[in-house]
Amino acid sequence: MNPDDPVVQAVREALAALPTDDAPVVVAVSGGADSTALLHACAAVVPAARLVACHVHHGLQAAADGFADHCAVLAHTLGVRFDLQRIEARPGRGESVEAWAREHRYRVLAACAQATGAWAVLTAHHADDQAETLLIGLSRGSGPEGLSGMRAASDRNGVRLMRPFLALSRACLRDYCTRHALAVVDDPMNDDPTLLRSALRRRVMPALVSAAPGFVASAARSAGLLAEAAELAREWAQVDLARAVDAGGVLWLSALATLSRARQANALRQWLRERGAPVPSQARLAALLEQAFGSVSAHALWGHAGWCVVRYRDSLQALSPQALWRPDRPGPSDWQGSWSC
Repeated sequence: MNPDDPVVQAVREALAALPTDDAPVVVAVSGGADSTALLHACAAVVPAARLVACHVHHGLQAAADGFADHCAVLAHTLGVRFDLQRIEARPGRGESVEAWAREHRYRVLAACAQATGAWAVLTAHHADDQAETLLIGLSRGSGPEGLSGMRAASDRNGVRLMRPFLALSRACLRDYCTRHALAVVDDPMNDDPTLLRSALRRRVMPALVSAAPGFVASAARSAGLLAEAAELAREWAQVDLARAVDAGGVLWLSALATLSRARQANALRQWLRERGAPVPSQARLAALLEQAFGSVSAHALWGHAGWCVVRYRDSLQALSPQALWRPDRPGPSDWQGSWSC
């Protein structure tokens, strides 16, 4: 094993950032080239006994059992503990399969980490994934937060999530697997043109790379800059909220009124995020601000995903579905062009 291999170096640097060198580490494995390279490189850097290869069986396609078997063989070959987790739930009607699978996958990986006492979960997302994420954000009209892509390290579902390959390309990881004669499987869903990410990967990305060969690396840099901008916006919001929110989480409009409209929107967005409420679109956020400052009495301003934002005199409160629900009345309705609960 070449210690200067960029794949091995990336894993070594990520693991060196952990607070201890003996706690377990969960490695997410799908059987594809990316996660295969990740598990193989991890086993080259730390004792295999520290590693837990976790495969999430989504049950969304006939080939899923084969993916699980492949990952089990890979883990056994490397002397790594294998943990197979099956998701029994299914996406709801009209729900994005990609978003559903991603959310459940992260929950399962976090549960695996907590059950094994692991310090972190490592995933094999790379620079091409980051570029695709940026394009998805652009297609949705996202702001800096949505366009900032994936972080190299973040906390999610109570565990540390690490992505050591964000500076490496998909081709680099495939080359690693080829050089080490590692068998991989290809997920047919990656070629499904009805899924946005797959369509971007197969149709849009090749055209962009052909027109601008450095696009993937440039997109990764842009995502990093946008992540800095998003972090700065959060820090400004926390400064503004420190003067506008009391210990009970109530937001005082008189304090918010001293800010520019852009800072009002930024602070309100962060306040909702900290309450655990879903953050509305830019248009809905602007309408909420308009109603908040136009209302003169207690008034339900925003109903969305079961939540309500209510004004009472000079204050705003965000009420969760649990706080709102009573058996003798329905929950708040989603926004239908006017604010109501």
